[in-house]
Amino acid sequence: MINDVKPVTENSHWKYVDDFNLGEIRLISTPSSLQRDLNHLDNWATENHMLLNPKKCMAMHFSFVRAPIQPPVLTLAGQTLKTTTQARLLGLHIRSNLKWDDQVDVMVSKSSKRLVVISRLRRSGVPIADLNTIYCGYIRPLLEYAAPCWASALTQRQSAALERVQRRACRLMMGRQFVSYTAALQHIGLERLSTRRQKLCTDFALRVERSPRFSTWLPPTRGQQHGRQLRNSARYQQPTGTNRYLTSAIPAMIKSLNEL
Repeated sequence: MINDVKPVTENSHWKYVDDFNLGEIRLISTPSSLQRDLNHLDNWATENHMLLNPKKCMAMHFSFVRAPIQPPVLTLAGQTLKTTTQARLLGLHIRSNLKWDDQVDVMVSKSSKRLVVISRLRRSGVPIADLNTIYCGYIRPLLEYAAPCWASALTQRQSAALERVQRRACRLMMGRQFVSYTAALQHIGLERLSTRRQKLCTDFALRVERSPRFSTWLPPTRGQQHGRQLRNSARYQQPTGTNRYLTSAIPAMIKSLNEL
């Protein structure tokens, strides 16, 4: 029902089933055009006999300038949108400071609660191989959900928090046989989560590179820029900028592809 809704400006928009998001990148000196798109969205809903619920809509602002600026006041259907510093988008917990504390906390909490399944099955005499299958299919995916979005920006503390969940799972699976985390990984046949995340992100970057639709996320290769086939023609120009930017998803993808 929302396939034909789109902004009237050049702003980006993303749709998934009944979830609709508008985004704009602008200079401080440039006025916001989001209100124009919100007005258009309101008119579209009226024309299609649909009712918007502004109480379920929020505005989030990302700004890292030294002198804080007042974000624009946005309204929808005559009501002012609530401004938030954190939001949940398709299961991904995003903060306005682009840190992943909320995402890691949620993944650790959810996966830790599921470890009780391993504990109960272990006491029932289920073999380690079967416990590992349950862990890999029922618990580990919670620790790796949407990893290409956040893995490159994890802090050491956040990475260790995720790893501790798998360490607990190994201890529960092996019981008294558990001696050390490294030995348990070898015995069970698991990899460290940090190693798996690196592989997951590299595989995702390769799929993006080969995709006719999403390859535009990446910049032109050096060969495409200067038109000559040299030894490094297939490599991308490595982005420069702040550490926050360089550890974000797209620059991290470029770095992974260049290191292959």
